[in-house]
Amino acid sequence: MRLVIWFALVGLVTAHIASHDAPVETMVGDAPPSAWKLHNRTHPATPLRLTFALRQQNLDALESKFWAVSDPTHPDYGKHLSLEQVRDLVAPPASVIDLITTWLHGSGVLNTDIVATQDFITAVVPANVGTQLLGCEFCWFHHSDQAHRTVRACSTHYTLPPHVLCVDT
Repeated sequence: MRLVIWFALVGLVTAHIASHDAPVETMVGDAPPSAWKLHNRTHPATPLRLTFALRQQNLDALESKFWAVSDPTHPDYGKHLSLEQVRDLVAPPASVIDLITTWLHGSGVLNTDIVATQDFITAVVPANVGTQLLGCEFCWFHHSDQAHRTVRACSTHYTLPPHVLCVDT
């Protein structure tokens, strides 16, 4: 069974690569909704699909285009962008994608995929590798009203090396 773990690591745009000797940065994610209750820790071999969200660029231009194609009085009305045009407009720089995939591959994660829009990278890893990557344990959570279960970080804190964090320039 494939499990989906969403880590909205928004802000992986990096202006420079910091020393690998630097301390890790602690991040805080969202707590699980109240209907989800922690059940137990995952087995180290439990497969996880980690999703890394990369910061998009040119969102102001995308919004302008949205309003232009939506306004019947604008000359661009109805001239919607293709998926490829949206990707070309908002995709993070190739250097950011390379940085994250290099970090993952250097950590032994070889099973990665970049979505068509190039703003998400997924990696399928055993839970123990996810723990090493993000400095957090993974747990099974059960829904209190339904027969659903999922895996996510046991706590809301996880860590990332500084060279994959956002640096505003």
